[in-house]
Amino acid sequence: MNAAVRAGVSFWPIDARGLVAQAPLGDATRQSPGGIGMFNGGLAGTAMTNFQRSQDTLYALAKDTGGTAMFGTGIELRREQADYKPSNIAMGIGDNIAGDSAAERPFDVSRKMYGMFGELQVPFSKGLEATGSLRYDHYSDFGGTLNPRASLVWNASAQSVFKLLYGRAFRPPTIFETHSNGTYAPSGNRNLKPVTLDMLELALNQRSSRGTWGASVFGYQQTHLVQTTPDPAAPSLLAYINQASKDRSWGTQLTGEFQITQQWAIQSHYTFQRHTTESGHDPNIAQAPRHQLYAEVKWHATSNWSAGLRGLYVAGRERAANDPRPDPKNYLVAGLSAERRNIFDRVDLGLLVNNLFNTIYTYPSGSATVLPYDIPAPGRLWYLSLVVHL
Repeated sequence: MNAAVRAGVSFWPIDARGLVAQAPLGDATRQSPGGIGMFNGGLAGTAMTNFQRSQDTLYALAKDTGGTAMFGTGIELRREQADYKPSNIAMGIGDNIAGDSAAERPFDVSRKMYGMFGELQVPFSKGLEATGSLRYDHYSDFGGTLNPRASLVWNASAQSVFKLLYGRAFRPPTIFETHSNGTYAPSGNRNLKPVTLDMLELALNQRSSRGTWGASVFGYQQTHLVQTTPDPAAPSLLAYINQASKDRSWGTQLTGEFQITQQWAIQSHYTFQRHTTESGHDPNIAQAPRHQLYAEVKWHATSNWSAGLRGLYVAGRERAANDPRPDPKNYLVAGLSAERRNIFDRVDLGLLVNNLFNTIYTYPSGSATVLPYDIPAPGRLWYLSLVVHL
């Protein structure tokens, strides 16, 4: 999934318990966020917990009105604008200390977008439900894209839920990818197509009085990934293009949350993924970790005091086939959090420490010449928060 995250894909809902076509992070009414938050275990777990609670409410409302089949539809209108104003130095104005290469130019570009969706949930029998939805989005600069998703959910018992899920996602080209003039970034390409992702998943969720756990297997395919290549019009510069090859991957994920005592709890998730040989030579794909293990221990000392200790282990990152450097090293990084609620009336105090033990590790770079030693990760970081409830 890391390759998808690096590509900035906006994922559409495919994960479902039954009433709504819930995708990894959202429903069909809106695009879900891209970026590294997509596969953050805590974020995804919170989203799913909130969704399951709202689902129970929706189910009760549907029963009260005499049925359980539900249909929803809606539209969305949006305008996006990028007003890029480089400095005079970047444009070669004034003393031109940047030299002859300073030829950056400003641009002010906007585009309009509208979307419409429909979603239907139908129970076939007791405990067996199907959800299907379809969304169409149209952008004024590159055209339209159609994204279906579907789920079949079997509530085998009050504790066990099986899901078969399919969904399609897309990421539109950014305005910078289409309009950059190529001085300090790759040249824009107004013919870029949106990145698309098709995903299929089989999942099991199990609940008990002390916690929950889940297991899933998944496979996905990405097409039209955006990459940089020498500009045909100026080979010394780079340009954005869509890849001709496809990224195919499969994997499995295990998740769990267990209430040890009234004060102590632990949650964890492990993800394994492997890309096929058809995934091309994009360095971001090879750099995606094969193994990711996250665990967090939470302590609720009192109703006002809480703390947590977490750790993330990342392993199995590789280089692109044409990169002579050794593979990136595995790493383990820890973090600490503490919170005191109502330290004063309506005032909460929080402490967050990232990279608790000041571990030295790096994020892989895509170039052995420009960034031969990769990108160093931040060391220990301290954050202090003060929240006032008005």
